[in-house]
Amino acid sequence: MRLKEHLIQYISGATGGPTQFAGKDLVTTHEHMSITNTQFDAFLDDLQQSMKAVGLGEREQTDLLPIIERTREFIVEQDSKP
Repeated sequence: MRLKEHLIQYISGATGGPTQFAGKDLVTTHEHMSITNTQFDAFLDDLQQSMKAVGLGEREQTDLLPIIERTREFIVEQDSKP
């Protein structure tokens, strides 16, 4: 449940909404998780599928994905190449 709340807070704040993110910074939160580019891409795909499933408009999806993409540099620790 906390993950869901933090994701809502983050997206709201990042898109100019009324809610500000109250969690730890992205680097601290994700350090030592060894998240790869492949895993981050899978998250983006899941997010996009979820947005479609709830009927979020194309414009909103198009606006949100680049905002989330900008977090990649703070979340991905290692390249997914062998």
